[in-house]
Amino acid sequence: MRRDSMKKTFILIGIIILQWLSFNHTFSQSYTFPITDLPLHTQHNLNDTICALHILPQRGSIYDRRGRTLVSDSILYDLMVRPGKVKKQDAAIICSLLKITPKEYQDRLRYALNWQDPWQPDGKKTRDRPAPFKGMLSRELTRHLLKQLPALQPAFSLQKRAVRHYPFNTAAHLLGYVKAPGTGETGMEESFDNILRGVTGLQFRICDHVHEPTRPWMAGQTDVLAEKGNDIYTTLDIPLQLLGEKLMKGKRGSIVAIDPETGGILAMVSSPGYSPAELALHRNTLYPALAQHKDKPFMNRAIASYNAPGSVFKVVQALIGLQSGVIDPQDKFTCKGGYTLCGLPARPKCHVTGVHKPNLVQALTISCNGYFADMFRKTVGLIPKSGLADWAASVRRFGFGARTGIELPGEKAGIVPDTALYNRKYPRGWNGCTILSNAIGQGEVGTTVLQLANAMSIIAGKGWFYTPHLTDSISGIKNSSYQATHLKTQAFDLADSLWNLVHQGMYDAVHSKTGTAYSARVPGLDICGKTGTVENGNGQKDHSVFAAFAPRYRPRIAIVCMIENGGFGAEVAAPVVSRMIREYLAGSR
Repeated sequence: MRRDSMKKTFILIGIIILQWLSFNHTFSQSYTFPITDLPLHTQHNLNDTICALHILPQRGSIYDRRGRTLVSDSILYDLMVRPGKVKKQDAAIICSLLKITPKEYQDRLRYALNWQDPWQPDGKKTRDRPAPFKGMLSRELTRHLLKQLPALQPAFSLQKRAVRHYPFNTAAHLLGYVKAPGTGETGMEESFDNILRGVTGLQFRICDHVHEPTRPWMAGQTDVLAEKGNDIYTTLDIPLQLLGEKLMKGKRGSIVAIDPETGGILAMVSSPGYSPAELALHRNTLYPALAQHKDKPFMNRAIASYNAPGSVFKVVQALIGLQSGVIDPQDKFTCKGGYTLCGLPARPKCHVTGVHKPNLVQALTISCNGYFADMFRKTVGLIPKSGLADWAASVRRFGFGARTGIELPGEKAGIVPDTALYNRKYPRGWNGCTILSNAIGQGEVGTTVLQLANAMSIIAGKGWFYTPHLTDSISGIKNSSYQATHLKTQAFDLADSLWNLVHQGMYDAVHSKTGTAYSARVPGLDICGKTGTVENGNGQKDHSVFAAFAPRYRPRIAIVCMIENGGFGAEVAAPVVSRMIREYLAGSR
């Protein structure tokens, strides 16, 4: 008889553990079952039950490329109350410690009486079960409460709570946040939730008639230990990320910096942002305000917003023109202040005044619109539908028109226009002149800042690149190192001599007095860059863009900055990029 009772009990526990294993990574709940079938020597009260209590594991930490902690778990305490156990003298002590009025004290007690445990939505309410009175106490307040706790018991108690801690209070859009009950939301917290959250533990306890645990069942022999989540080591560089956020304060836009040697994301800034540390501590009050803010601080502009790339796109046009053979890099084009071969008035106009005759390197240096308009027409050719298809395929080789696969939710693919798009837009027909604005990055092409930075990394590597990524390795997982499991890919094939010409044009754009990015030069650093000014067309100020890599030989950083409504790329975005390049190269030696 006793053996049969024990068998039934272990079958019940087996069912609970199977359910726990099935749902461990989805949600948590507590289980109770009567112990009337237990052996007599364990039966003290037929109203008692065995409670299966979930023990949340410590969540994994996230580190930067040097092992500095970006986010980890920190323990704070909640003040809990059993309303049915409250004594009259408790009110004075609590009001004094929490600095609240008697009315606030009574309001909190009423809230506790009506509180429903989210872990036990079907559980019976009782005045004797702990309910929250004040959450996430400061460490100082916790110390004071501990001293007074003996006088406040059994009504008041302290309960541990794991809260994400951000030592640098940075990279909110990359890291994301954790919502109850321990589920990652946005950023890496969401993408790697199953890896970070660990394995929930189980504790079996004898519970009384109000389901309160009284003592371990079977001396804890059937308990299942919680397992800490895996740690993630990223490619981020904390000093560079902090600098980027500082430089973007008060602006709208984004920055992405990539290590061309590895494809690792060194920094990804989206502005305006929010404080991850503040959100972790005050989620209930901060979240609604942030979610409804007109500037959308939760949106990662680096991946979830795309715009025309502006003149930065001319570098891609130059490479496509060279590969297709439609231009000789030494040939000069006569520009008379704009492109006139599609009729008058000149379109697009050129910001360089007077007649000028640039070759490829000079056209990149001064960003001549006429030169690239002519190149684009030649690339598309006399049969624009087939020519555009070839051009679009070449543009996609630089990663445009598709998600990069970055380990973050919400990435947009952007747009590379094709014949189907233009057939819909121009049902009466179209040709190279109709879509000429693509030549200077002002047409239907739409790119994210991450895509632009990836393209700049490809250009820095002369066609070779690693896919952009944030994760370098994951603790506890064999062969998780990115470099050990990935190879460099050739995105674009071109003779080394032709790559050198394009690099020269970008170098001269920064270092020649006639270059559009002359303001971005840094003495002693061989920066190659390209400015861009993205026209809005809606009466607002243009967007400011600057893309660059450095140093010219053996590049260690490729970076793009876009500042919305910032104006000329050389005036606003270029100084941000040059400052970040200077600081990064100085700090990474």
